[in-house]
Amino acid sequence: MSVFSSPAFAPLANLLGQLPPDRFPTHAELNALPAVDARIHFVAPPDEGGNYERRVHASGAVATRADNWHDLFNALVWRAFPQSKNALNGLHVRELAGIGRLVVVVRAMLPRYSMKVVSSLLAPRKTSLRSCGTLNGARCSVKSVQMS
Repeated sequence: MSVFSSPAFAPLANLLGQLPPDRFPTHAELNALPAVDARIHFVAPPDEGGNYERRVHASGAVATRADNWHDLFNALVWRAFPQSKNALNGLHVRELAGIGRLVVVVRAMLPRYSMKVVSSLLAPRKTSLRSCGTLNGARCSVKSVQMS
């Protein structure tokens, strides 16, 4: 039984099934996976370094190290959830440029509260929440807002 048969990998199962089972895939094999966003492609990291997020945003080139689990799963998530990855990349680029701020917007579980109330509840904590999922049982989403 493969570790990839775990339910945790279910969203990636179709993609994992298209990769070589006995070795890490090449960039060409990753680029051959079905893509909703054809602009995104996987390349070897550049020698000069630079900013990963800005490069992805500008050219669609996702620096992907060979034989690296983190980068392999990053590539798979780019293929499986391109809108989410593009949205997060855009937020990172705005943050790096100093024109946006990542804030948490709590919805769904708190329908009777206005955003002003939720914002004021979160603000005193001065918590930088950069990931999303749940916050004290409430569903949340990440949004970018203009800095004052």
